[in-house]
Amino acid sequence: MKNVSIIKIKPDNSSKGVTLVEMIMAVAIFGVVLPLVTVFLMKITTGFSTYEMTTELRKTNQQTSNRVYMRLNACKRLFQNNASGNAYLAKVSLTGCPALLTGSQMPTIEETGSLVLGNAAFVAASVGNCLFFAGNDSTAVLLNILNSSAQASTVRIDTYRFYYYYLSPSGAKSVGGKPAPKLTEWQSKIYADYNQIAGITDPTKKSNTITALINQEVLYAWDSSNTDPAASFYTLAGGAATLAAGHSIVKEQATDLTSIISGAMGSNYSYGYSPNSSSLTKPPKTVPIYATASGDFPSGFEVAIVAQAAGRMVLIRSVLIAKESTHEIVGDELHNITCVRDLW
Repeated sequence: MKNVSIIKIKPDNSSKGVTLVEMIMAVAIFGVVLPLVTVFLMKITTGFSTYEMTTELRKTNQQTSNRVYMRLNACKRLFQNNASGNAYLAKVSLTGCPALLTGSQMPTIEETGSLVLGNAAFVAASVGNCLFFAGNDSTAVLLNILNSSAQASTVRIDTYRFYYYYLSPSGAKSVGGKPAPKLTEWQSKIYADYNQIAGITDPTKKSNTITALINQEVLYAWDSSNTDPAASFYTLAGGAATLAAGHSIVKEQATDLTSIISGAMGSNYSYGYSPNSSSLTKPPKTVPIYATASGDFPSGFEVAIVAQAAGRMVLIRSVLIAKESTHEIVGDELHNITCVRDLW
């Protein structure tokens, strides 16, 4: 009879269950670590959102400043807060465009003024919060223009556009419980230089010049030397320039310059030009510092103009702000001084 070996299997005591004490300790450690991790993650998220808001404000402010600067470099006429300037501005129709911020006004040009705060020549009452000017758009080069003797020549006529920069509450987002207005660029269609057209003495050449302008879709002319807008605008049609006393400056387009894509790195946030800082809790910037506040005027777009016509100095201070629901308001401030022509 064979021997039978009996093998005894010992229980594996290496995989024990979790004891109550161990569970309590784990829960206690988790309870300590979780808040720390949560705070850490919240700080990272806050940092991302603040970084994004600050970066986007700075970028938008700089892009807008560069845009206005380039337009001003081609300036022909600056309009100001006086009878003539306001009469010209009244020719600008905002129908179909963002509304104008209540209390808005153009700056008054101080020919002997200063842009230095505290200087006796600085005039706070002359600071505005919008900018209206006409700039050289280009020169229309018209080829093979025939005169009365059927002789062909090349004619060059300067052309202009009108630009109006203003703050608007339309569609403004709330920042710190106060609407932060947008900045709009209103741009006109092209206007030919009426004086250059009128200076063509040959009637056939003048008529052919006007026809050539019309063929290039230049349908209007402006007498840039006339301070009375009722006697400054002409309609080009049928080879003739006809005075249009009731003419409204024709819009080409109106562009929102305060458009930011928010929330790429964090939560969506509200943004816009700063209202007057007295209406905000913990404002990041003081608004205004040049103008005298009155209601919503001037908000975060201050404009001052000084010096003589051959070299006006245009100061623009722009303040943009942004806020995400759980964060403080952040802001970006930019000053720009441009030397421009004002050749009345």
